[in-house]
Amino acid sequence: MKKYIKGKIKLFKEIVFGRFGMQNDFVGYETLINFIEKNKLHGLEGDFLEIGAFMGGGSAKLARYVDKYSKKLIVIDLFDPNFDSTPNDRDERMNWIYKKILGKKNLRDIFNENTKNEKNIVVYSGDSKKVRLPENTKLCFTFIDGNHDPKYVKNDFYLALHKTIPGGVIAYHDYGGDLPQTTKAIQDMIDENKEKIIKTELVPEKSIIFITLR
Repeated sequence: MKKYIKGKIKLFKEIVFGRFGMQNDFVGYETLINFIEKNKLHGLEGDFLEIGAFMGGGSAKLARYVDKYSKKLIVIDLFDPNFDSTPNDRDERMNWIYKKILGKKNLRDIFNENTKNEKNIVVYSGDSKKVRLPENTKLCFTFIDGNHDPKYVKNDFYLALHKTIPGGVIAYHDYGGDLPQTTKAIQDMIDENKEKIIKTELVPEKSIIFITLR
C-alpha cells in the first residue's frame, strides 16, 4: 500500500509539473551523465543513442554534454503518446500517463522546443522496430526508455547492441520500478546475452540499469 501511494503521489506531481511546463525530464538525466563521466565513455569511439525521448528535456541535457566531445545524439521516437499501452502495477497505462502530462499539447512540438538549441541531435521519427541506422553507425552509449512492451525491450536492445563498440554501454530505464513486465524483459535480455556483457550496475532510486558490453 505504501508503494502504491508513493507511486500515485509521484505521478500526480509529474502530471502537474509537466502540464504546466515546470518539468520536462522525468528520468533524471544527471544520473546518465554522471555515469558517462565517471566511466569516461565520452572518450570511446562512436556516438550516443536515445530510444524514447518524450518531451526532450533529458535529450537536451545529454546532447549538450556530448557536444563538448564532438559527439552526436541520435534520437529515435515515434512522438505518438498513444502508442505505448503498457500498464504499470497500478493498472495505469503509459499512454494514459503521457496524455495526462501533455494535455492538449503536441508532443513533437514540445520536443522541438526543448531541443531547439542543440545542433548535434539527429532525429529518427518512427517506430523503433522499423528504424534502420546507417551501416557505418557506431555507438558508445545508448539509453532506452521507449515503448515498455517486452517485445520492444528486446528489439531496442538488439538495435543498440549491433552498433555498440566493445566497452560501450546500454542503459535501460524502468528496471525495478512499477513496470514489472519491463523489468522481467530487461533481465531476460541480460540473462540471454551474458557472454556479451562485462558487468551491470543498478541505480535503484532512479530505476536505471547500466549494461557494459564486451
